[in-house]
Amino acid sequence: MGYILASILASTLILVLFRWMQHSGANTRHAILIGYLASAVAGVAIFDVDWSLSSQGWFWPAALEGVGFYVVFRMMALTTQISGITVASIATKMSVVIPTLVGIVVLNESASLLKIGGLVFGVLSVFIAAGSRIRVAKWFLPLLVFFCTGLIDTSFKLFQIWGLTDAQFPGFVITIFGFAFIAGALHHLLQPDRLVNRISVVCGVVLGLANLGTVYFILKALALPGWESSIVFPFNNFGIVLASTLTAIFLFGERPTRTTRFSLACAVVSIALLYAAS
Repeated sequence: MGYILASILASTLILVLFRWMQHSGANTRHAILIGYLASAVAGVAIFDVDWSLSSQGWFWPAALEGVGFYVVFRMMALTTQISGITVASIATKMSVVIPTLVGIVVLNESASLLKIGGLVFGVLSVFIAAGSRIRVAKWFLPLLVFFCTGLIDTSFKLFQIWGLTDAQFPGFVITIFGFAFIAGALHHLLQPDRLVNRISVVCGVVLGLANLGTVYFILKALALPGWESSIVFPFNNFGIVLASTLTAIFLFGERPTRTTRFSLACAVVSIALLYAAS
């Protein structure tokens, strides 16, 4: 349970940082590039890493996933520019359906009424929060983000099934962020605004540490005995919805509407049901 809460807090910190960067003079793309580097470097400094990484069966798939991390982020950025932040957020949060269904259908995890009820209330909370703003004409990119994010989340559990051990977690995480940085750096070199300012570096370091925590803690949560992936992913995603909404209210002074309060209530019910089903 502690690992899931830590992942939720780290993810919420990322959202808070992105919100703050809008008015700080930081370049978001630059900060994310620095963030991937900070994640990889911090992982090397903090964890005991087995440096025979390339000989591991998961190394090249993890490297490909790292490239996918950056590509999906770019698709999310483009989705935000074309369809708005709300649509991009819905596409990301709703992707939890994919690893949940894979856990139940493919991995033969349980499908209790509590779990299904928790998933339904969680999805409902996201749609209520979005309201009428989800009516957009161009859904190709949002759907692409939906499927790609869901596949990345699903792969975390599949890697463990295919033999990723606790001792290999640090190397696995560092590989992902290292190759995400390489992909981001290659893209950065093709852009005209390549000069990174100081505030982008500072934001990037904080972002990278939070990002490292998010991935590491969710992997540790997936390894917990008795916690199925079809519980962990919905609990984590809907917990982020709840935590980020409360943060926006108390930290940024956003006034909750009746719709927001109803959405929060659905998220709370969802988390309670998922916890009871664990």
